Amino acid sequence: MWHTMWLFVLLHLFSGEFQYPDEPFLNMEGERLTHTINDTLTIHELRSQDGFTKWYGQDLTTEVCLTGLCNEVHLWLFWDCLGNYLGFQVFENEPLTKSDHEPFVRSDYQLLHEVLKDENSIFRFVTIDDLVIEKEGMVGLDGISGATNPDLLAFASEGAIYTFYTLWHSTHGQVKEYIQQLKLENNTEDYIKGLFNNESPEYHQLALDLLATKEGFVDQFSGELVGVMSSGDETLALEALRVSKLNWLLNPTNQLKLIDHFPDLSSRMRAEVVWTLSDLSVRDSNVIRNLFQAFDEELIGVNELRLVFQMIDCAAYSRFTQTLSRYAEHENAYIRRLISNLSSKCM
Repeated sequence: MWHTMWLFVLLHLFSGEFQYPDEPFLNMEGERLTHTINDTLTIHELRSQDGFTKWYGQDLTTEVCLTGLCNEVHLWLFWDCLGNYLGFQVFENEPLTKSDHEPFVRSDYQLLHEVLKDENSIFRFVTIDDLVIEKEGMVGLDGISGATNPDLLAFASEGAIYTFYTLWHSTHGQVKEYIQQLKLENNTEDYIKGLFNNESPEYHQLALDLLATKEGFVDQFSGELVGVMSSGDETLALEALRVSKLNWLLNPTNQLKLIDHFPDLSSRMRAEVVWTLSDLSVRDSNVIRNLFQAFDEELIGVNELRLVFQMIDCAAYSRFTQTLSRYAEHENAYIRRLISNLSSKCM
């Protein structure tokens, strides 16, 4: 998938110059849009032909400085449609630098990338004042009065701790928050389909969130809903089942389709489906017959069978005489008692 193919947007040293990867973000094809957050902040979006967001990007120029000693940083930062950091791209003639203007090497860029990926990086929990330990007469690793806090040396390249700190907060700050708001506005059918086509559970969750706000689309995503319910991720599967109740699962044809997929569902999900159908007051004879078959094939248990019996109203009792007679002789005494109660009510 595109979001993983270019995840590591790192520069490498070659003939004394930094080279771009073969297909950097800025060279990707698609429709480019511009979003103005405020008077000073603009972000760019690249969409594929089907309207799916490939990336959001910011052409960032910022100063990394303390106590009047400043260094300008210029690079692109990239996020996916969920607001997750994807990577960065440095201009060929503007490499990032450390103290004494020493340029970053590949290992510095790689460490920076790993730090920016980490939403819970140590830089989230420290202030700029925590980056140095003041010692009289000492010049720190970043060329300022004081020594770089030794507790932070493992999380940044030597001489670049302020660059790491500043870029982490740029990556996980206002732009990311804005993108996370935008994602709920991109709720077209093509956009939701693009989310489902992605393998990431985060994308599937967003697709389900958007479907919950666009009930008219739910029927068009039956295959995707069943696929998520069959995925083995029970958190997402339960969410897909919840969304399907809004529209899709009200149709007996779709109820039968989901029961047909029982062998692909976990035992918990099969039970949840029966409970959901019971909550929906299902009365379709074919659905009930297929649920009986699911019990006979040991796909659902006795507790779910009890719910299936409750779906049979007295007007439909005669349609199930043969099946109910068979269960009336079942070896399980609880099942026999359920049949007896149903018969007493309807005969």
